[in-house]
Amino acid sequence: MTRHMSEYVEAQLLPQCINHGFMLADVFLGDRENPVYANEIYLEKRLGDTVDYIDVTFAKYGLPRFQVGFARRRAT
Repeated sequence: MTRHMSEYVEAQLLPQCINHGFMLADVFLGDRENPVYANEIYLEKRLGDTVDYIDVTFAKYGLPRFQVGFARRRAT
């Protein structure tokens, strides 16, 4: 169930985010020491000295569910 849900979220959410300038990333905020886990989708968009990001995290166990977070941070 979780795999089906994650594929659905990818199909519905990713194109919308990419159309608004976000890109998939495999590390958080460019930090190679902080990789994105297999149960997450992480997108970011750089805007001058800030980075907007979207983090979708899927529950590992139990009922299929996910959480979406939005944030803005300084790029430096």
